Amino acid sequence: MHTHPTLWLIGAGRLGSALCHSLYTQGWSPTGIWNRSSRDFSHLPCHTSTGPHPPQALYEADVVLLTVADDAIQNTFSRLLQKWSTKAKTIFLHCSGRLSSDTLSHETHRTLSVGGFHPLQAITDIQKAQLFEDIAVGIDGEPDAFQQAQAIVELLGGEAFSLEGVDKALYHAAAVTASNYLVTLASVAQGLLKDAGLQGEGLPLLLPLMKIALHNIERRGLPEALTGPLARADNATIAAHLQALESVSPVHKDLYVKLAQHTLPLATQLQIQREGNDEGLDAIKKMLSTSEESSRKRK
Repeated sequence: MHTHPTLWLIGAGRLGSALCHSLYTQGWSPTGIWNRSSRDFSHLPCHTSTGPHPPQALYEADVVLLTVADDAIQNTFSRLLQKWSTKAKTIFLHCSGRLSSDTLSHETHRTLSVGGFHPLQAITDIQKAQLFEDIAVGIDGEPDAFQQAQAIVELLGGEAFSLEGVDKALYHAAAVTASNYLVTLASVAQGLLKDAGLQGEGLPLLLPLMKIALHNIERRGLPEALTGPLARADNATIAAHLQALESVSPVHKDLYVKLAQHTLPLATQLQIQREGNDEGLDAIKKMLSTSEESSRKRK
């Protein structure tokens, strides 16, 4: 029977709780979780310690996952090092997508190995056992920490990829754009349906459209997943959109223009592949530039 190293999680928020459940389900029961604030943790399948001071058992862990907020990582780590044995061989992994493993500075503790462990997953259902299955997880850090992070990813059924040498702020911005701002776009689109005079809840009408777009991206890739007026170089429809948006919400018109401008390269690739209407796209590009210029003058 394989014996896993002792593992503590620091921070029982969504990610910490989700990792606790998933690790437990896959046969690696975390030794415990320490959380500064006290609340109901009866849903967690491992020992939970709360309060201002870490339990002594934490200082004997082989692996520590820092699942606290980004701005608390460095301070939490520094605080732990004040009492950590300089002889203890321990692996520390923070779970920030933005910060590098260098954030965990440990010049006085040469036996430690530090790294990063960042699942590309939105954490909502913390008790879903296979939450990290087939999920990409970015890892970086010193050799032992990197290897341990990779082992955790494999145990959870995910796919590890290296973040070594990557600009993590840009990497994290990409992740936020793909995930968080999809929610923003749904909210904007729902608001526009209401402005258009649609009665009732608009979001259920939009969800199938959003789902098929994601499905097409997965199945067909870029730029083939692109549909709509830009994909077919329909400048009359784009013009109608801009006119309607200007009358209802100039702010949303500006957003539409920005999104369309960023979509033009994809539409151009499609037209090249299909030997399509370059003139139509040129007209749309000029129209968008004119609209952008008028918005600047308005401000």
